[in-house]
Amino acid sequence: AGQGWVASKVRAGSARLPWFRSGLRVGLKHPYIVVLLAVGALYGSYRLFDENVSRGSFFGFWGNRERITVQVTLQSGAEATRTEEAMRPFEEYVLGLPDIERTEFSVNDNRGTMIVKFLPAVEVTQYPLVVKDEIIAIASRYAGLRIGVYGFDQNGYSSGFGGSNWMGSRIKLYGYNYEQLGLIGEEVARIAKRSARVREAQVTAGGTRFWQDAGGELVMRVRRDRLAQHGLTVADLHFQLRSLLAGQTSSDRLRVGADEWDTAIKVAGVETRVLQDVLATPLRGDASGTRIGDLVTVGMQSVPGIITREDQRYDRYVQWDYRGSSRASESYRKAIFDSLELPPGYSKSLEDDRFLTDEERAQTRQVAILALIIIFMVLASLYESLWQPFVVLLAVPAALIGVFLIYYFAEEPFDAAASIGVVLLGGIVVNNAILLVDHINLRRNDLPLLEAIVAGTAERVRPILITSITTIGGMLPLVLIEAEAEMRSNDIWGTLALSTIGGLTASTLLTLTLTPILFLLAERWRQRAGAFGRRVVGIWRSLPA
Repeated sequence: AGQGWVASKVRAGSARLPWFRSGLRVGLKHPYIVVLLAVGALYGSYRLFDENVSRGSFFGFWGNRERITVQVTLQSGAEATRTEEAMRPFEEYVLGLPDIERTEFSVNDNRGTMIVKFLPAVEVTQYPLVVKDEIIAIASRYAGLRIGVYGFDQNGYSSGFGGSNWMGSRIKLYGYNYEQLGLIGEEVARIAKRSARVREAQVTAGGTRFWQDAGGELVMRVRRDRLAQHGLTVADLHFQLRSLLAGQTSSDRLRVGADEWDTAIKVAGVETRVLQDVLATPLRGDASGTRIGDLVTVGMQSVPGIITREDQRYDRYVQWDYRGSSRASESYRKAIFDSLELPPGYSKSLEDDRFLTDEERAQTRQVAILALIIIFMVLASLYESLWQPFVVLLAVPAALIGVFLIYYFAEEPFDAAASIGVVLLGGIVVNNAILLVDHINLRRNDLPLLEAIVAGTAERVRPILITSITTIGGMLPLVLIEAEAEMRSNDIWGTLALSTIGGLTASTLLTLTLTPILFLLAERWRQRAGAFGRRVVGIWRSLPA
């Protein structure tokens, strides 16, 4: 009775979804056309992705095409009111601009964040880049603060505690003479500036830590003749400057209950003081109204942030700020690289140590291939077959169609978090294919091949859709719900979920349509290979000894 009930439930399930079964039979009659359509969809979606989606870095800061992010960080222990005061010049500038959709502002103790979003009509113009330049100009007037400005292109700005001006394009040079290497780099920088899209180019030090590539520092030179007119020494001026900027640390420790604290005396407002304020400060103890700016001159001096060697050769970078898409920037970088002719003993490289090196990329590919081999071995042992695991693994490239399209339509940058989402996706999308192939094998016990494929697929539509919809539904809040302003630009979960939603949606649809057809083709090829093998064995055995 129990077996009869199960059989009746199976027959009832087989009768469901007549439209799906009819469509699947049409696809099974023309399998190669369906496969070609799927390959065309993969190629077309990749072209859209490659030509229109920017590649961000470091979880969406650089390359974000929708917003400009400004982050201001004061030294540890600063109060939120001081941080808000430091953020005010940026906010006042942006609030007076037209074509701004909204501005998000938040302060958390010693860290403040401002996000500027533009109207869609001006997002594709140069206007956001002009605004970004003005914000960077405001940031460059501050000392003692850590300020970062990111968004709308691959270039960023960072200043403060060992800051730098991030430039998205760079070429690495090697040589045995450090000074000559610098001269070669300056010539490459001049070549890079020939493009109207290149705003700035410079030669920096080598090394892997981009925040040491600043390439310059502010230098204050004392005018000793004027200092002598006031009866002061360099030590007197240094003491006043130190009080204005860093404060004076006391050797005494302050005891509060059972705790002891280091003490420091600082002039009020030191965290938000800009260079102009320091130069305009009256000289202490002088009644003539002389200011510190009358006794010194201030200028920018180029200095290497770090000197490094690889295999006894110095290395230096030529980097520039290219205003345009990441694709155009990379094409321009490769064009300059190919045109360079270096003297004997010097070499060049496109390797960018700020991201993955060529060796690390190769290792990543090797790990991905190893993971696919392990999955194949596990599936082969479960199915006791060498061809069915290939049918299951083809769900991974099918999922990439959804990833490419969702980033194209969402107009989001493909950053490091999105790459992590694709890696996780590889282990998720094969589940539906495993469920489908296993059930088709089960129905082959009592049905011919074509009927088993149709019935097995139709009976798995509901379980596959339910599991996929629940997974996608769980990811949707990460994409749809707006995070707080200070976290929105840092949020890795939104782009990670976007990769999963796009890939799982495409994989679910293609698993129910393409996987049965691939199963049929693989089975036919296996039968033909078996028949050919038996024919070869028969001919071999019929030969005279």
